Amino acid sequence: DDGSGGRIRRSRPVIDDGTSASTTRSPPLRKFFHQIKSHRNFWIFIATNLVQVINCHYNSNFLSMWISFFLDGHMSKFEQGVLVTLAAVLPHVGVSLLSPLLDSTGSAVVVKKLFIIKLVVAVVVVVVGPSRTPWMAIALFLLVNKVNNEIICRLGNLLLTDVIDEDAV
Repeated sequence: DDGSGGRIRRSRPVIDDGTSASTTRSPPLRKFFHQIKSHRNFWIFIATNLVQVINCHYNSNFLSMWISFFLDGHMSKFEQGVLVTLAAVLPHVGVSLLSPLLDSTGSAVVVKKLFIIKLVVAVVVVVVGPSRTPWMAIALFLLVNKVNNEIICRLGNLLLTDVIDEDAV
């Protein structure tokens, strides 16, 4: 009997204040950089993340300009405002709705599917472009592109944690 009366004992976290000698040594910085440099998935992640972050910030900063440039004669200012508002709100809704899918399939699968959706919408815009209502296709593309980019940017940290967790296993 441990004297706890059947209760679960909780241990206090051990905090390393740097004064005690650690039994584990971290690898030298040169070895760490060599390991990263040789990891193919790391470079793919870096390239994808760089393009995605640039695209995300570009869309956030220039969306209203593109809407007014492409859709000014076809949509009222109110409708353009609704489109910009949807582009700001839908990423939050999308991340919330994708949470169960993230748990079941993983963030990499979700991000791949979001890229596929973006590609399909781009192809639809190109096909519909010469039709009588290309402005609707452009509005759809601008909205889906912005929402997809924002969701992917928010999930980028999950991709990084998946890579870190994979290396820890």
